[in-house]
Amino acid sequence: MFTRNTVIFRSLVLAAALLLAACNTTATSTATQPPAPKTPSGPPSAIPATATAAPSATTAATDTAVPPTVVPGPTTGLLIAAPDKSVAFIGLDGQPRPLDEAPATIYVLANLAADPNVQQSAYAVGPQGAKSLDFVKPIGQGFASYTGPDAPGRLAWDNWTGNSDTGLLDSQIIVSGLDGSQAAPALKESGDHVLHVIRWAADGQHLYFSREPLGLGGYILFAGFSNLSVLDVASGATTVIVPDGAAGVICLDDFTSDESQVAHHCVPQAISILSPAASSLTQVQPPPEVSEFGQHGDARFSPDGSRLAFALARGEPDNEQGWVAVSNGVTGAAHLVATSDPADYFSVWGWLDAQTLVLQSHAATPGIWLVSADGANLHRVVDGTLLSVVGP
Repeated sequence: MFTRNTVIFRSLVLAAALLLAACNTTATSTATQPPAPKTPSGPPSAIPATATAAPSATTAATDTAVPPTVVPGPTTGLLIAAPDKSVAFIGLDGQPRPLDEAPATIYVLANLAADPNVQQSAYAVGPQGAKSLDFVKPIGQGFASYTGPDAPGRLAWDNWTGNSDTGLLDSQIIVSGLDGSQAAPALKESGDHVLHVIRWAADGQHLYFSREPLGLGGYILFAGFSNLSVLDVASGATTVIVPDGAAGVICLDDFTSDESQVAHHCVPQAISILSPAASSLTQVQPPPEVSEFGQHGDARFSPDGSRLAFALARGEPDNEQGWVAVSNGVTGAAHLVATSDPADYFSVWGWLDAQTLVLQSHAATPGIWLVSADGANLHRVVDGTLLSVVGP
């Protein structure tokens, strides 16, 4: 998923291969990994309940130097913040691996401090450990990184201040290199909303953002964004894709890379898919067996944009329960793929591949889960909070 004398010599190699095949009439595989058992809730017994990092996977380093981006290698795994806030590299089989074997450096907004009430900060996390990006301060709402092949690596974040002279909110989006070089505002605005960084486009030249109200609160499990625009960083030009008021406040969830479909949970009992260019709207209904949910959202498009995964929850802090559903297209009923433990719920991190979802649970000990898009093989991989999937 992630993006990784010739004729004589070949004749000799072929001859050697044929001779070897003749001498070995039976091949026996000793590397078969038994599939993890399907469990509707709780971790399977074959997976450790708590991730114990290898000696190199220790707590976040105090060094603030930014490590270079590492070229992705052959190993796909999970970079996580363990329950003790140490950073670890975990295989998809749930087994800890040395942090220096992580195939890439990622740039994330996370809380790696011992105090859970500390505001999230930006970090570079990879084989060298976790390095605080002290130049990324303060962050208002959003942070995004680009490390793709089409442009130099870049970071973007937003911040805002109240202007006592005008009574307005002054906000800006700042763009820099991965090491903080050439940091400069790419967009500035004043008004009653603030700028919110969402993510980079695949070309590394355009940045998606929204304009958000402040002062919202309450028990909100699946917050999104309220509108959608794109910024051409080189020119400073902006284009509105989904205008404010087209759907609802903080309920847009995801959009396809070509901007042709935007998923949102603004409708109380469905996930809607908006086509901005065609001004059309379709809806995905929750699974019929899930009827007691009070909140839903976290919709994520599959890699080809043909399906949606989304989360549902009872929405009762003292009696929580969660579910995950996958649509069979971009309209009609979805099917149930996961049910959380009582007093817990899932959010949808994203698609690992075309057939596998990555989920995050949020109980006192959070956990990272995998499940097939057809609902098979739901299992808890490891305790902790997912920072990113890394690997090819």
